[in-house]
Amino acid sequence: MIDLLLQGVAACITSADTTGALALLQEHQLTFSDPIEGVSFHAQALYYAIKNANTEVLGYLLSIPVLSDISFFKFCGHTPLSLAVEEGKTELVPLLLAKTNKDFALHMAVKLDLVKTKDFLLKKCVFKEKLLKFLSLC
Repeated sequence: MIDLLLQGVAACITSADTTGALALLQEHQLTFSDPIEGVSFHAQALYYAIKNANTEVLGYLLSIPVLSDISFFKFCGHTPLSLAVEEGKTELVPLLLAKTNKDFALHMAVKLDLVKTKDFLLKKCVFKEKLLKFLSLC
């Protein structure tokens, strides 16, 4: 069921049918409460929203109290913020920055040598000295 739902949401997002994507997501919002499949579905829907720079769908997904940064990373090798920064989707960055686990995003940016993301986070955010030392950034 979730695979079919994701296919429908992805098809709507990639064809710029924001209304259709939002309708599907809202109709099946209880799906996100599943601690495994719901989080994975959320991560994959976020991916499509970011890749297609759909701020409305992204805003809706970020309004849902689901922590999917780690599932997102497992799915595509980026955090939601690093994907947007590295692909130049600057219009999405403020939305993502407000909801991102910045420590995790910085850790992954350093680990994967995502220079744009690392530089962006160090410029825009404040981190504890202990983390910066651990990541050899000070």
